[in-house]
Amino acid sequence: MKILITGGSGLLGTNFILTVSEMKKHEVSALYNTHPLKNGFCDAFKADILDRPKLKKLFREINPDAVIHSAAITDVNYCENHKEEAYKVNVEGTKNVLEASSHAGSKSVYISSDSLFDGRKGNYSEEDAPHPINYYGKTKLLGEKEAEKYNSLIIRTNFYGWNAGSKKEFSEWIVDSIESGNKVNLFTDVYFNPIIVTSLSRIITELIEKNKTGVFNVAGRERCSRFQFGNVIADVFHLDSSLIIPSKFSAQKSMAPRPLDPTLDISRISKTVQEKIPGIEEGIFDMKMLRDSGYLKKLKSMI
Repeated sequence: MKILITGGSGLLGTNFILTVSEMKKHEVSALYNTHPLKNGFCDAFKADILDRPKLKKLFREINPDAVIHSAAITDVNYCENHKEEAYKVNVEGTKNVLEASSHAGSKSVYISSDSLFDGRKGNYSEEDAPHPINYYGKTKLLGEKEAEKYNSLIIRTNFYGWNAGSKKEFSEWIVDSIESGNKVNLFTDVYFNPIIVTSLSRIITELIEKNKTGVFNVAGRERCSRFQFGNVIADVFHLDSSLIIPSKFSAQKSMAPRPLDPTLDISRISKTVQEKIPGIEEGIFDMKMLRDSGYLKKLKSMI
């Protein structure tokens, strides 16, 4: 099977490319915009998802069986302060990718977010009505509505792991900060159930293989606060947990609104795929293993 992923140089893109290539089952191609992918890992193409004609032409030439759309502006505060740009990339760009995918006869997979929910109750199922409270969440919901028009597979998720680029993902930032002897302030009142990106990549692949459509929550097996998450990282990586300082999001004044408990119910995905869904400690152990085994070194060489 030939799979194309947009946002190829991002957290999901690079890890998906490397994870699936190690499975030796499918051919993966990628699109990137500002951060080129080095040769040797997959066929990579420079493309702006806002360039609709070029996108259509490129998709016809690549002729993928499935297109995973992961390119997006994901910084919540940035989206709140740059709404026009966020709308163009996250909504109009999504329309362009879905249309190009449809014209090429490809199955489409849209990567959505747990930020669709207001976080008042937690453990949201696929049937719960979205109610985003920040602009990023609103753009992801609009993207879902576009994806529904094409009978897409929609993945609602929250994931973590090693980033190929210089930007530090949340979990990587925690590791690097504490290893450098720096204190980190982590919220005790914000909850999530994230999944390590390598497990997410394998689950997405399995859903594509099974030709699934509709909405699936793909998240971790356990709920925890950001503070608890950081303490598990410190424990697994043998770091000084005294550098983790508890704080409250509710005391912050300058940040975009965020759902306090947008955790996702994973009952449906658990019954659908064979891939084991990890808990928090299992995922962090996997993260450490990826660094110790040389996976991280290979990942960092992609950009």
